[in-house]
Amino acid sequence: MQRLFFVFIAILTISGINSGQSLSKKTVFIDSAQTMKSTPAFAEVILRKTELESELESLLISYTEDFPKVKAIRFELEIL
Repeated sequence: MQRLFFVFIAILTISGINSGQSLSKKTVFIDSAQTMKSTPAFAEVILRKTELESELESLLISYTEDFPKVKAIRFELEIL
């Protein structure tokens, strides 16, 4: 249930990014950044990040920061 909640939040975040585009003239950099954020690949990255955060929260209930899985998830989150 918690994972579904985070997926829902990620979808709302992505849809908010897409609806936030305005019609005014912007630099090419900003336009390309908005285009990138509206791609399916970006959505997958956001989804993966959300899943990792959810898994990390559940692991930290039972394990410390020194647990290997916790370290691996923290590393992957830094990369993302």
